[in-house]
Amino acid sequence: MLSSKMPMVLTLFSFVPIYLLAIQFIVYSVGMVEFTRDYQLKFFWWLPFKLLGTFLLFQLLLGISALRALWRLIRGNVAWEKTQHLNQHRSPLLNFARE
Repeated sequence: MLSSKMPMVLTLFSFVPIYLLAIQFIVYSVGMVEFTRDYQLKFFWWLPFKLLGTFLLFQLLLGISALRALWRLIRGNVAWEKTQHLNQHRSPLLNFARE
C-alpha cells in the first residue's frame, strides 16, 4: 500500500480495515481504563500490551469463523451445528425427576 502506484482514492480505501481495527482497539483500551477505575482495580502498564495480543488473536479467530460460515453457506449447508448433550453430569435420580 505504501509503495505501489495506485490511485489515491483506492489507496486510502485500502487503509480502512486498519483504521477500524485501531479505533476498536482504542475503544477497548479506554473501556479497560474505565473498568479498572470504576471497580477500584489497579491499571498495570502492561495491560494494553496484553489486550493487543488477545485482541489480535480474537480478531483472527473471528475472521476464520466468518470464512468458515461463508464456505458453509456457499456449499448450501445451513444446518445448525448443535452440540449433543447427554446430561451425564447429572445423577440418575435428578434425570428421573425431570422426565
